[in-house]
Amino acid sequence: MKAIAVYSGHKGGTGKSTVSVFLAIFLSLAGKSVMLLDLGGSVDFILENPSPPNVSSLFLGEVEWYEAARYVKLGGKLAGTRFALMPSSGYIPPGVSWNQVNDIINSMNEFFDLLIIDLPADPAWTLTPENIPVILVLDESPSSRKIVEKMSKFSNYFVIFNKCRIGRNRWLRNTPTLIPYDKNIASLNPSNLVNIYLSSSSRVLRPLNSYIRNVSGVEVGGNDKWLWKRVF
Repeated sequence: MKAIAVYSGHKGGTGKSTVSVFLAIFLSLAGKSVMLLDLGGSVDFILENPSPPNVSSLFLGEVEWYEAARYVKLGGKLAGTRFALMPSSGYIPPGVSWNQVNDIINSMNEFFDLLIIDLPADPAWTLTPENIPVILVLDESPSSRKIVEKMSKFSNYFVIFNKCRIGRNRWLRNTPTLIPYDKNIASLNPSNLVNIYLSSSSRVLRPLNSYIRNVSGVEVGGNDKWLWKRVF
């Protein structure tokens, strides 16, 4: 099993959880068995108020991972899409170590092709993923200097800039690490997840193409309808 962590550097609202959810859907559509480990809020886009057990129950040793996991099935043009979700309660017990996260990862190892970890944006979360590739999602207004600075500072992460208002800055259109601003995504919730995924996921995932290909062997297509034409 390969693992991917998605992070925002302690800042909320960057689109980190949207990237995590879209990655889980895309990779499951591509035939991969996927687990989305929600440490940072992805569950809000997929399930409404899931009851325990959850990630906190795992960290507290109350259940095994398979007792807390939910299997998500999507409808409409994504009918048949299925992936596993480990829901969060929004609370991570104090004193959790990366070794505990690693124990959870290792316990799932033989059951999934890919594990996506949506890390918390909470400043109290200070654990750094060990030996796991990290996608860092930022929502700062990028300039050519800022892009160079961030790429240098976070050279061990795959850095993408989200919610970019390109406007007259034509040079931004050719910058592969930018995700254009999409007002539809701001309304993402369980009832409209399928429609917004179909309309917006290619713009979100295309900047991650090389990263996704290297980690999973799956290629992001070039046209906006690739996601379901590829499957049906």
